[in-house]
Amino acid sequence: MNTTDRFSRLPEARAKFGISRSGFLQKVKDGDLPERVRIGVRSVAWIESELDEVFRKMAAGASQQEIRDLVRRQVAQRKSLVSKHQNDKQYHDQSKDGDGSQ
Repeated sequence: MNTTDRFSRLPEARAKFGISRSGFLQKVKDGDLPERVRIGVRSVAWIESELDEVFRKMAAGASQQEIRDLVRRQVAQRKSLVSKHQNDKQYHDQSKDGDGSQ
């Protein structure tokens, strides 16, 4: 992910690869495309830079295994960012609680 990233909803995300809705979702399920992210209670999207990176690898002739390895790295990086954010928030909340009890 980069700082100027944006979300792509399903029609835009699948159009990038020129495949059907079911084909796109199957590629996500198979690990050939990154997982979606929840952006609202009833809304999901894909991170555009992740899709772009997969597209570039495919266009460069990367093997299916190389693509899947890339997608796994993307998902792991995203999860580590979420974990770091949660830890930072927890630390901030504990610090705030500590200040109020003195």
